Amino acid sequence: MLAPDGQVQDAATALAERGALPHRLQAKEGIALLAGSPLATALALARLRAGEQLAGQLLASAAAAIDALAAPLDPYDEAVGRLAGDPLLEEVLADLRRAVGGPRVGSAGPGPQAPVSFRVAPQALAQLRRTLGRLDEDVRRALAAVTDSPAVVGGRVVATGGFHAVGLAAGMDALAVALVQAAELAGQRLHRLLDGRFSGLPDQLSPDPGPVTGLVAVHKRAAGALHEARRLAAPASVGQADTALGQEDAASFAPEAAEQLRRVEQLTREVVACELLAARQAWWLRGRRGGPGDRRGGPPEDRAAAGLGALADRLEELVAPVERDRPLGPDLDRLVEALDGDELPLP
Repeated sequence: MLAPDGQVQDAATALAERGALPHRLQAKEGIALLAGSPLATALALARLRAGEQLAGQLLASAAAAIDALAAPLDPYDEAVGRLAGDPLLEEVLADLRRAVGGPRVGSAGPGPQAPVSFRVAPQALAQLRRTLGRLDEDVRRALAAVTDSPAVVGGRVVATGGFHAVGLAAGMDALAVALVQAAELAGQRLHRLLDGRFSGLPDQLSPDPGPVTGLVAVHKRAAGALHEARRLAAPASVGQADTALGQEDAASFAPEAAEQLRRVEQLTREVVACELLAARQAWWLRGRRGGPGDRRGGPPEDRAAAGLGALADRLEELVAPVERDRPLGPDLDRLVEALDGDELPLP
């Protein structure tokens, strides 16, 4: 629960400090919590916090991929946000520029500009932040609302007050869609990093193409996660069914929306881990080869932009470079665990 200063505090400790005992549910109260808005509010709050964490990680992995590709930085000029009349987009662009450094023209690959999946990353990340903001507003409103049904108002019994949490359900559905959209771009960027035509590096980021397969399996892991995530982006809050002989003929399906969103968050985390692993390998290859991409002025093996330095260092600790074929599942699992525990330093 939240302490008065806004910090998260263990519920048992907070109750003890207030001299309050945990509430023990009486008859029918458990059913009321499960069927009504209180459960939807709690689930939406949990998913909102996880989504906010993921949004920062998606921005970090996008910045890492941009830097690893040595992509031109002009698409990340804050003027793009001003031209769109979108202050939120301006914020995302500023965050990306802080991570990847100052202006740079030309790229490490043969093309004059990076693929679209790199150039429109800010727009998808801004949409994700906007969706999170709307859900945050809905959750805050629900936390302050009366959710009893029926509710007693001025001595009168009023039915269905705060009962139908369709707004929270729809908000969680929208967040699932926004996450899938951002994750899909991450999957596209990952594939472009593995393609020497765009990266200027060996195909599949292999140190010895042919004998060493590189990161082929990593891309397939991301493709599988995205395939499942797309199916889960279908709104759970759409579709009604009659029960109780027609007396109960509408439901918000907020718990179902929350569960779909929880799984989408897990799958998005997997895709982020795949993109970060590819960036780590690309940085290592650039340092080993002494090729383009050194923008920090540091030693040749240190190729990440200054704003990504702490993240790159942590990735080096968690994952060894792929010098020869090995199972990469354990490496990805470590990255997913670090993301889940919010242990990676973000730019």
